[in-house]
Amino acid sequence: LTIIYLRKYASFPSKWRRGEIVLLIIVFITVLHLPCQFLAASKIAYKRKPNDALLMKIDKFLIGWLFKDGQISLWLDNNNIIGPHTILGKFINNTLQIVYFTYYMIPYIALHFINLTNCLREIIFRFHYNGLKSSSYRKNWNNTLFLFSVYLLNCVFIFFVNTLVPATSPRLYIKNQFKHPLNLSGLGKFINDHCKIDRSANSFPSGHVSEILNIGLSYMATKDYLLGKIIILLSILIVLSTLFLRYHYFCDVLMSIILAFLSFYIS
Repeated sequence: LTIIYLRKYASFPSKWRRGEIVLLIIVFITVLHLPCQFLAASKIAYKRKPNDALLMKIDKFLIGWLFKDGQISLWLDNNNIIGPHTILGKFINNTLQIVYFTYYMIPYIALHFINLTNCLREIIFRFHYNGLKSSSYRKNWNNTLFLFSVYLLNCVFIFFVNTLVPATSPRLYIKNQFKHPLNLSGLGKFINDHCKIDRSANSFPSGHVSEILNIGLSYMATKDYLLGKIIILLSILIVLSTLFLRYHYFCDVLMSIILAFLSFYIS
């Protein structure tokens, strides 16, 4: 991030604009390192005692007046309208499983293929017009640096809290209390079978919710309102999917929203 911000004070007279190309490579590699950071945080968290009992107590304190033991997933399990054993429940769970999977694509699509493409277009424009900057040059680069800085800071917060408060998730910690399996089918079942891991230590907070909401807020701040609203709507659906599919506690989601806004305002 320091290198990225110092870039604006450097001068690269070459027609090829080596500075911008180097910056694109730095940003691209920086975001690609996130899976390694996630694995490192997980390795640390696996060695520590999970805090699921504490998170369940927090849930009971927050929403115990509305749901038994504060667990939305247990309430859904016994619901005869949208429970996993009902026709409507099966449809909802399959749909939300597909929505949940979009988390793995949205950050890279929104950051790499949209913002970095705009910056690459600026480099090509300057090359063709002998160093002349387009009217959107500063806006595109400023937006890109802002979006990446917010996103990376949010990821750092998430992984840091993951290591401090390791937890497994409701689907593992209280799996014996569920009476009905999720009964996924089709594409939803395929995604679940290939993404489900019977080991977890990164439940608190929800990286899925925090990162997607964070990107949506960033796009709204850069006045790309249509894309921002779409991503924020998607983040709401991902909130529902994490609760319906037993991936997270309520306090996981609440903390992820706090971290999303915190990293957004700090940046």
